[in-house]
Amino acid sequence: MQKWRGAFTLIELLVVIAIIAVLIGLLLPAVQKVREAAARMSSQNNLKQIALAAHNYHSAHNRFPNMGRFDPNPAAPMRGESWHYTILPYIEGENEAREAIRRGASWLVSEMVIKSFVSPLDFSLQNGRITAGNFANANGGTGSAGTSYGPNFQVFGNRQFAYPDPAASTLWYGNPAPPPATRDQVSEGNARLESSFTDGTSNTIMLAEHYGWCPGPESNPQWRRLGHTWTLPFPLHPPGTAFVGYGAGLPPQPKPTLATCDFFRPQAMTASGCSVALCDGSVRLVSANISTVTWQRALNPQDGQVLGSDW
Repeated sequence: MQKWRGAFTLIELLVVIAIIAVLIGLLLPAVQKVREAAARMSSQNNLKQIALAAHNYHSAHNRFPNMGRFDPNPAAPMRGESWHYTILPYIEGENEAREAIRRGASWLVSEMVIKSFVSPLDFSLQNGRITAGNFANANGGTGSAGTSYGPNFQVFGNRQFAYPDPAASTLWYGNPAPPPATRDQVSEGNARLESSFTDGTSNTIMLAEHYGWCPGPESNPQWRRLGHTWTLPFPLHPPGTAFVGYGAGLPPQPKPTLATCDFFRPQAMTASGCSVALCDGSVRLVSANISTVTWQRALNPQDGQVLGSDW
């Protein structure tokens, strides 16, 4: 005679549920770590592409791109040219570059999202756009195309103006005297591999990650509503321009919230640190615990100082 086994008892069912819950609890952190590692690798691949594009620009022009160019002449063929714009032809962005030239300025294509300019770790951007604040694009849309990567001003700009003067113009943060300087003079670094990197290209930061949208703390309302868009030429409208290595030169913030992020600092988007591209084209992860002294030495291509042991 066949014996039929009864259903699970309540205790057995609770034990099974508890085991499943424990397994899920163990699995989720591992899945999150894998996803974060994959996103970090994707972001570092973007940095690599951008750094190689800058080197290809150097091969074509015998210098690295400058921070940007602004020609106030309305009849000029290029009234505004951002750093990111200049490298577009070298990262398969020829169509965007041609469209910017057709319209007359790089900021007039501010609706164009460039995938290589956006980190998958950057939660501040929505589909690559700055949708908060007052960042309407040039065509009247709901957001400008942002970027998660800022070029080092001390490499691509004029280091004479690397640290802002509080009395400087509201349009740009370079020191205007002495001598008086134009926007383009502040932006023009004209860096060359042969002469501009006495500390070595492998010891100098070219690009670093930062949030595309960084409204900052409520206690500093004058620095709220700030974002980084790839289309604006430095130093035209600095609150919208992407850069690092300008101003205080403080090291990356360790995973700040949008309410606590500092627009003038890079951001470490993972607990592991902040990804940077070096001027030799390599990419590495820098700890968010790096000292201010070591970080500033890595930003300066010609200070003659040895990087600290925390590099």
